Amino acid sequence: MLFLDKGGHAPSSSKENSLEGRLLPGTSTMNEADLLLFLQIAQQPSLSAVARASRLSVAVVSHRLAAFESRLGVRLFHRSTRKLALTEDGRAFLPHAEALVEAMTTARGALGSPDKPLSGVLRVTASASFGRMHLTSVLAAFLDRHPGLSVDLHLSDSVVDLLENRYELGIRISERLAPGLIARRLTPDRRFLCASPAYLERAGVPRHPDDLLRHECVVLHDQRDWRFRMPDGSVHTVKVGGRFRCNNGEATREAAVAGLGITLKSQWNCYMEIAARRLVPVLEEYPLEHDIAIWAVYPSARQLAPRVRAFIDFLATAWTKPPWEQGGAAREAQPKPVPSGGAPLTRAPAGTGDARPNPPGKGSRARTRAAG
Repeated sequence: MLFLDKGGHAPSSSKENSLEGRLLPGTSTMNEADLLLFLQIAQQPSLSAVARASRLSVAVVSHRLAAFESRLGVRLFHRSTRKLALTEDGRAFLPHAEALVEAMTTARGALGSPDKPLSGVLRVTASASFGRMHLTSVLAAFLDRHPGLSVDLHLSDSVVDLLENRYELGIRISERLAPGLIARRLTPDRRFLCASPAYLERAGVPRHPDDLLRHECVVLHDQRDWRFRMPDGSVHTVKVGGRFRCNNGEATREAAVAGLGITLKSQWNCYMEIAARRLVPVLEEYPLEHDIAIWAVYPSARQLAPRVRAFIDFLATAWTKPPWEQGGAAREAQPKPVPSGGAPLTRAPAGTGDARPNPPGKGSRARTRAAG
């Protein structure tokens, strides 16, 4: 299919010396196992790593690769004692091999009975905070529908190699995904800046991204470069700083609630705090510049089990309108006065950059806008 023209015939003579042309005579000997092996080797640094993941000997993997290359009449990998690297032909063949395996998996899935009960162990990995807050409840509902299934859930803030650790599915929150993975976008990851009312009363409300340079910012990992979409369409980056940094998203949220500074959060992480006014968004006029989303990813070098496909579909349906958007921050957290033990907030005079508490007896109706 991929290597035939629209009429189902071999390519013209101009392609006879290309990999595409050489594949045609041998397509009958190019089976799915060959493609899976090729894709697995392309994702691993060495044949020994492939052998460990496949539970085969290095000699068997090497022999199978050599036999596949011999049937194709091309060399797919440069080999050295330390590593493998795709040849030019190998790089050209890679996307076609991925598409073929995916097409075969889809076709095979279409042959199965939709009424056949799901079974086996669903092995899933996800980030610790997101998994604890949102994935476990969805998994519980999925297991309730499929009593023949069990789940092995691995939660970690480190990116786990799905193939090496034999996970069938990963839930990733990312802008860029590792090559060699097939991904399905489940839902956007809306992000904004927020802080506690107590902090904003004490330090003032920033009116421009550059005002963050004068504020305490609570940072996740080393993510100090905060990028904003400016009114003129340009992107403006501010390198923030502060006295509190942590590698856990829930801890940075709680640090912001405790008044340690302004933090950058995902809506799914802090929607309850926004609704309860424990956190209030700031700088909403300057949206964050990113293309981060929540993805379901799985290794292209593995057959997609029916339980995995069913769970991906289940997630996509469940998160068409996820719980963190169901009437949460968008509607519940309407603008209200920032609670305080003293004076409410008001806007600072133009040019000062911050809003400050009014002096006693000089109340104001100015409000801090909540997420929307």
